[in-house]
Amino acid sequence: MNIESKLPSSIKSENQPTQIPQPPNSLAGALLLNLTRAINAPQPWHPHPRNGKVARLPASTRDLINGMLEDGLSYPAIIDKLQTAGCLPYPLSEMNLSNWYHGGYRDWLLNKSKRAGGLAILQQLAASKAAAAQSTNPTIH
Repeated sequence: MNIESKLPSSIKSENQPTQIPQPPNSLAGALLLNLTRAINAPQPWHPHPRNGKVARLPASTRDLINGMLEDGLSYPAIIDKLQTAGCLPYPLSEMNLSNWYHGGYRDWLLNKSKRAGGLAILQQLAASKAAAAQSTNPTIH
């Protein structure tokens, strides 16, 4: 008499190797792989708005700082110019500008390049529409 035949089925399955379910076809496998990649994708560095000293300045002052950083001015020179212009409601340090350079300034550059790319696309679209309109409605001379 076989002892396994008297055991409940739940105990029998524990002794058997576990089978890993396989996707039914390659499409399901690809979807599973894409889902896994999406879950494990790196998350952005800052999921919330910036809150440093430079980020709390008015937009016009931040734009002035970004322009000076873009022109390659040193941190002490930027601080001197801002203090001379009276744009600072509170003191800034070189470390504050360094933190902004590695964060907010790079975001600003990225947004600036996206805006420039969007503007170029709009200009191309307008030019193609104008050319199409001119070819469909020729003027009589």
